[in-house]
Amino acid sequence: LPKWQEMYALVKKITEEELRRHPRNTHTHYIYARLAQEMSAYFPEDKKLSEDQYRAALETSPKRQQLFYGLGRLYLMQGRMDEALNLYRQVRDFDLDLGEGHWMLGVSLLYDKQDLQNGAKEIAESQRVPYRYRLREPREFIPLGDAYQVLNDKEGMKKMVELLPHVPADRNQIQAYVEWAISLNNMQLMTERDQVLAYAE
Repeated sequence: LPKWQEMYALVKKITEEELRRHPRNTHTHYIYARLAQEMSAYFPEDKKLSEDQYRAALETSPKRQQLFYGLGRLYLMQGRMDEALNLYRQVRDFDLDLGEGHWMLGVSLLYDKQDLQNGAKEIAESQRVPYRYRLREPREFIPLGDAYQVLNDKEGMKKMVELLPHVPADRNQIQAYVEWAISLNNMQLMTERDQVLAYAE
């Protein structure tokens, strides 16, 4: 076996020994699920291992969002769209005042499911709830801009410009600003378009 395969087998053995000693350790199940998920590109049979580990983790921590999102991504990798979306809906419904649940569901609906209207509504809602989703990087302007464009929400698109100083700039993501500027141009918001392009410079 190549050395990396030997290392993977060793890590699996050590992790399984740890889980035999501490079968209800949520974090260990989660880390093992993530590892198997990443390695399933090379070992497709480990998709089931990953799913089993996510489900074991959920048994011990049934409202931990990252477990739902991880399992959802695994389902999307397998083409199990409806199961993934059901998981995202569960997270959203845990607390409708939190923007992240709306955001994650909306992005998946918009791009994975191609359900433009419902995806756009969820993304827009993520910015209206009491604890809105805070954009972490410039590329996240793209789904928000796409959502407002689908909804023809010019006021929402204008308000996006106010977020510019609050999202860490990244010169490697200049394309995000360009795509956003194109959306603004399509909606005839020329002043805001020029502001975004000036900021990107």
